[in-house]
Amino acid sequence: MDRFEYTKNRISDGAPLRQIAKELGVGESTVFYWKQNNFTTGTRTISTTKEDIINICKSCAPYYVYILGCYLGDGCISQFPRTKKLEIFSGSAHPSIIDDQIRSLNILFNQNKVNSIKHPSYNMYTITVYNKSLDQYFPQHGQGKKHDRNILLTDWQTELVEEHTDCFIKGLIATDGCLFNASNRIKKDGSKTDLPSYQFTNKSMDIINLYTSSLDRLGIHYTKVHKKSGAVNVFTRDRKNVQKIFDIYESSQKKLT
Repeated sequence: MDRFEYTKNRISDGAPLRQIAKELGVGESTVFYWKQNNFTTGTRTISTTKEDIINICKSCAPYYVYILGCYLGDGCISQFPRTKKLEIFSGSAHPSIIDDQIRSLNILFNQNKVNSIKHPSYNMYTITVYNKSLDQYFPQHGQGKKHDRNILLTDWQTELVEEHTDCFIKGLIATDGCLFNASNRIKKDGSKTDLPSYQFTNKSMDIINLYTSSLDRLGIHYTKVHKKSGAVNVFTRDRKNVQKIFDIYESSQKKLT
């Protein structure tokens, strides 16, 4: 019995959604989402075609686009004899980000268990899910590091990213970006004030271009700084444009809850 059938049976028995979520090891909002969508979203079967996977991603597009951003920012897919594993890395200082990732993966891969593993030495968690078709969900997967190969979106991915650009930006920043306070000198009296700024960093120019083209689509100004290490920093500093990213976080969060 898959998780959809189990959930429907427990609802018929009169069990509250919170209890069902606890029994399945998922968030209550995930169970609520399944119910609201008549249990028609996510990966229900082990064997799926490419067309099935595209339809699954479209059926829960905000969650998929967010996870796509997380994967491109700081995620990887590993091959095992019978399956594949997706790992997304997140700092433990931001539990809300980890919650978003777990919730989104539970909705996208409702039959596969999502795990959250705390690193024994570093302040970070690894969010994992196993599925043998991961390379079809994320066709950017390939041999070697992302910055050593081409990273291009497929037509169907581009369509979803353009529709949910806010979720894509949120996913990228969640895994390979940060919000920090930058000191800016006020010219009139020489005093300084701390202003919030966003930074996104990656070594892949393709991923940098995906990020900046998303900012362009939403009319957000940025500057690029190329580092000797080969990485590129993308900064958004002024109040007006930082506020636009704040607004993006608010709009995307409504889609992901």
